[in-house]
Amino acid sequence: MKAKFEQFMRDNNALDSFIANFYFIANLYEENANASLIEEYYSKRTHYDDWSEVITDAFNWEKTPQGEDYWAMLDTKWLEHIQP
Repeated sequence: MKAKFEQFMRDNNALDSFIANFYFIANLYEENANASLIEEYYSKRTHYDDWSEVITDAFNWEKTPQGEDYWAMLDTKWLEHIQP
């Protein structure tokens, strides 16, 4: 599912922004946010087989340059994308 998620984000020109915001917000709260942090995040999603909230839970949308409306739109689109 990680590959599907990342391809979805690429298709929507959002993967770089997602990763940048993930690390920016993580560094505000964690001293040791490093390159493996996103892989740990993906791993937890895989372990619990819960990719429905991968965008929702990644970071506080309000604190990003794109804003809350952008991420909410993308999140809705993602949920529609993964619906059976």
